[in-house]
Amino acid sequence: MIRYLVGAAVGAFGVIVVACGGQSSFACGTTSCDSSEVCVHPCCGGAPPQCVAADGSGTCPAGTTKATSSECENFDPSTAPCLPDPCTPPPPYCAPKGAPECAGSTDPENCYEACA
Repeated sequence: MIRYLVGAAVGAFGVIVVACGGQSSFACGTTSCDSSEVCVHPCCGGAPPQCVAADGSGTCPAGTTKATSSECENFDPSTAPCLPDPCTPPPPYCAPKGAPECAGSTDPENCYEACA
């Protein structure tokens, strides 16, 4: 993280004391946010994914993997259950400071969405 040097002075014991000012921009995923924005880090959330049945040969559809019956509640035990692959959250993005998705965040640059 790069901060702009505002001033420096020699403190007690010859240690250099530096004061840093705010940044004009900062990294947010593959983009940059400016000082009036916050970087929102989305997550995956919501209801658990639904299990689906494997085809007649026991092969799971694309985007799913074989699961155990304990991973797929209320699933017909005579059919091989398939569980959707783990979610990949969307990339981070810039939003105005005070954005609703960042309510309660105290970090001046980043907010991480809380997912259930």
